[in-house]
Amino acid sequence: EGLTYDCSEKLSLIKDGQMREASLYEHMRNLFGFSELSDSQRDIMNCLSLVPDSGIAPKTFAEWMKMKDLNAVWELAERGFILLTADGRITIHPFTRQVALFETPPDTQNCKAFIRELNNCLTELGYTEWDVLFQTTMNLVEYLKADDAVAASLFFIQAYESMSKHHYESNLQRIYLTVDHISRSLTDADGYQVKEIRRFLEKYKEEYNDTIYLDHKTMQYFKALSTG
Repeated sequence: EGLTYDCSEKLSLIKDGQMREASLYEHMRNLFGFSELSDSQRDIMNCLSLVPDSGIAPKTFAEWMKMKDLNAVWELAERGFILLTADGRITIHPFTRQVALFETPPDTQNCKAFIRELNNCLTELGYTEWDVLFQTTMNLVEYLKADDAVAASLFFIQAYESMSKHHYESNLQRIYLTVDHISRSLTDADGYQVKEIRRFLEKYKEEYNDTIYLDHKTMQYFKALSTG
C-alpha cells in the first residue's frame, strides 16, 4: 500500500549522532538521503521509479534518458539508491520508489524528455523491448500528473495504438478512460491537436461507452457522499 505521507505520528531517530523527532516520511527521506541528491540524480530516480519492479536493462534506460554514459547510475548504485538484479537489470527498492515519487512527482514537464523518448520507441520499427516499455507506460498512467493535458493525451493515444497493434489488449480500456478524463477541460483554444484527441475518443466511444457512463455515475456518487 506504500508509505503514508501525511503520517503525523512522531518517531525518534538517531542519525549521524543526532536525535530528533520527525514524521515517518521524514525518517524515510533522511534514511534514503534524497535531500543530498543533485537535480540530475533526482531526474534519474524520478524516471527509474516509473519502470517495472523487475527492472530495466541499463543500456535501455540510458537511451531513454539520453545519457552519454552510465556513470551517474553506477554512482547511485554505489550509494544504495539503485539495485542491480541477478540478470543485470537496474531497479529500485519499493520504499525508495515511493519516496522518489513523492519527492519529485512525475509530470509532463519534469518527464518531458523521458516521455518523448518513450513515444519514439512506441513508433520505432523493429523495437523489441515491448514489455518493459508498456509496463512503464502503464506506470505513467498511474502516476503522471497531466499538467499539460494535450501532451499527455497524445502520448497515451500513441501508447494505445501501439499496444493494440502488439495485442496488449488488457490495458486499452484504462488508457482510453485516462485520455477521456484528462482531456475533458480542453477547448479549441488549446490548439489543433485537440481535434486529434477528440477523433480518438469518438473512434472508440462505442466500445467503452458503458464503462464511461458507469465511471461518471461512480464519480457523482462519491462526490455526493463527500458533500453530503
